[in-house]
Amino acid sequence: MKISSLCFMLITLVRHGESNGNIMQQWQGITDGPLTNKGKMQAELLAHELSKYKPVESRF
Repeated sequence: MKISSLCFMLITLVRHGESNGNIMQQWQGITDGPLTNKGKMQAELLAHELSKYKPVESRF
């Protein structure tokens, strides 16, 4: 049996952008703290980079 094409899966792990809690070195647990201006810029840059790939089929 000959395989005529290669299949691959891209797995991308993403961490949140910088938050106020990060700057104060706080453990935030499961709550979402507000992003700093730097964190907002990081999120915008990530969104731009991820837009280059086909839509997400699964999230975990």
